[in-house]
Formats: sequence, structure tokens, C-alpha cells
Amino acid sequence: MMTSSRPYKRKRSPKVSTETIAKCFCDRASPESSIGGIPEDDISQVLLYEEFQHLELYTQKQYFDGICKALHDQKYFSKWCPRIDMMILQHYDKDNRLSKEEVEEAYALQEDLKEKWRLSKPPVVIPNPRYARPRMSEHTYWYDNNLHWSSDKSEFELEYAQDRERRLQYKPDATENLSREYGFLYHISSSLLWYRFAIFMGEIENSPTDNYKSSLDIRLWHVDGVSTLRLWDSKGGVRGRFDGLKESQTDALQFLNFVAGFKFPHPYDGVIAETVG
Repeated sequence: MMTSSRPYKRKRSPKVSTETIAKCFCDRASPESSIGGIPEDDISQVLLYEEFQHLELYTQKQYFDGICKALHDQKYFSKWCPRIDMMILQHYDKDNRLSKEEVEEAYALQEDLKEKWRLSKPPVVIPNPRYARPRMSEHTYWYDNNLHWSSDKSEFELEYAQDRERRLQYKPDATENLSREYGFLYHISSSLLWYRFAIFMGEIENSPTDNYKSSLDIRLWHVDGVSTLRLWDSKGGVRGRFDGLKESQTDALQFLNFVAGFKFPHPYDGVIAETVG
């Protein structure tokens, strides 16, 4: 059996000329162009080196600038896309299933959290005044932007008051990087969080909103009968607030890390929610 010694050459659509492709990337580099570039579904139209070197010097420069802008646009997207949403896109149809052990652990945690958090206020057990401890000193509250994302642990941690000075000691050019470390705005989108919340609770009870700055407002009650965890949509982004007893804030943090984490399971076969099986 004879084999060909000719090197493999990638085929190109005969409808698109080298000059047209080069012009597309030149347009991408042009400030007047809004989008430009080659069709997203045909990456084969990127020029080969031998095609590139036959372009005129000016066209080569423009083409190279266009390539740089295309890469910059991709970097810009990954920079501002919420953290979990970006991970979902990267694993949309591959490497998106939890192991058997991870599924069992996730469902056990889900059942535990369902026992601790309700959509309706549970009855408050009034203790005997003789033995009751004062509640005022045990009460606390915080917002989602008091939560710091730990990249090492892949979870949020509560930022305490003594650590807040670090947030104020940043340089102007580091503001955007710092903002990604705190809160939900650059962590998870509203649509993804509400989708996961519906999977977790089986339903959504939406509190009245102004239907302007906010379209969704959900409040969960802790079994202690006092603490609440509120999640709402603010101008398209996610906000959150815990208000209650100090001993219950760990349960609130655990709930948020589970629902807004990457490894939140869809009911089907260990697939990560919002990816496809």
C-alpha cells in the first residue's frame, strides 16, 4: 500500500480569497470598524504563513494589528465575564460531570442546607426569659461585597473589619482587579444564579420589586427563626445580604458557596448545572 509523501495542506473555502481574509482582519484593527473579522464559525479562514508573507508590507501590518485586536477582545471578554459563567463556557460540553463521590457529597450538602433554609419564616421558639441570653450582641449583617473570593480554596470567605483596610489601600490602576475579588458582580450572573436557585429549591418565591432597578428579590429564612439571606437583582447584577445571628452566618456562607460555586449539580447524571450532558 502506497502512502503519499506530500505534506498535509489545509483546505480553504474557494469563495473567500486571501485578500478578503486579510481585509477582514485589517478592518478589525480599524477604529471605524464595530466588529469586523472573519466569521466566528470558520476559523479555517485565518491566513497560513505562506499566504501572509505574500501580502504587501502595509497589509501585513494591518493584518497583524487585526489579529492582536482579536486576541485582545477575547482577553477583554474573559476579564469582564463573571467568573463562574466563564468556567461554564469553557466546560459547556466537555469535562462537565462530577465524579460519583462529588455527586454524593453535593446531594448530602444540598439536603443539609434545605433543612437549614426555608422560603417561609419558621415559627420562633421563645425561650424562658430566666435562661434566655441577650440577642443584641449576637446579631450581625453583611453584604456580598464583604465576601472575599479565595482562589486557592475556590470559595468565598467573610472579610472581617480589621481586613477592610486592605481594600482601601489599592492603587487606581488596580481597582478593577480588586473589584473581582469581592462580591457577586464579577462572580456569577443573575440568570445563572436564579437558574441554580430554582434547581435547588424547586421553586422561586419572588418578593415585590420596583420592576425597574430590580426584577427578582428572594428571601430565605434560617431555621433559627431570626436570620435571613436575601438575594436580589440590582440593575442586572446579583446582590446579597445576610442579616441575623452570628452563629448562623456560617450556614449562609455555606449556602452561597454551594449555589454560586462551579460544581453545582444538575439533577441529570452529575452534569454541572448550565452545561449539557
